[in-house]
Amino acid sequence: MIDADCLQTHGYVRIDAAIESQLIQSVLASAQKAFDLSPDIKAKYLRSNGGYGYTPPGIERVVGNVPDPNREFWDIGQGSPNLFPDEVGEFGNSAIKLHAQLMELAYDALRGLDRSWGTTIAPLVLDSRMPMRVSKYREAPEGEILFPRHRDFSLITLFAGSDNQGVEFECQGRWFRPDQPSGSVLVGAGTLLKQYRPQLKPLPHRIVAVPGNRTSIVLFTEPRPEVRLPNGQSTSDYISALMARVRQE
Repeated sequence: MIDADCLQTHGYVRIDAAIESQLIQSVLASAQKAFDLSPDIKAKYLRSNGGYGYTPPGIERVVGNVPDPNREFWDIGQGSPNLFPDEVGEFGNSAIKLHAQLMELAYDALRGLDRSWGTTIAPLVLDSRMPMRVSKYREAPEGEILFPRHRDFSLITLFAGSDNQGVEFECQGRWFRPDQPSGSVLVGAGTLLKQYRPQLKPLPHRIVAVPGNRTSIVLFTEPRPEVRLPNGQSTSDYISALMARVRQE
């Protein structure tokens, strides 16, 4: 059961014993092998517009429309073909299984929020794109900001795990690193969720360098693109406008 009051007040909540620990470790280990492939090999699996696959460093843009040189990532989802490296077969198998479990967990979490708040959010994500992103951050001097402060555009973001610390949440103006026991999932509130719960505080977070590389797994949960939000915009138009504004700041 998700603690709706905690999510509303703090912007995040932890769900314990939510995912198979062994599956998380399998995805992290096989993803590392995939990221260790040569750039030429990984280029065969590049993500296309609206599709899933590999994105190298320097392609994704962040605040200020600046290319992000600090991470490479693999997107996994439904509705389009997934591109996985043939050279690391176990990566695709374990990632697809984890993605299915996280989608189910996200839907259950939204149903729990609906029960607590009297909303009807969960049905809006049925058959929606729920991309899972496996990211590898470059090694950098400890304390360097690898991804700046931001709030996700999602309803909720599921932080499924990582092989190293580095994610920091902001609460009442202070940064901290949340505890995440093996098998637990951190659920962060996004700006879309505030559309349905105005009292909500979407979660500011960032990535800070720690010794060694960092590989992490998150799932983004959004309504279907055509869903009309409480402000009258479609999900697609709302997210497009947010992305354009962020990249101009």
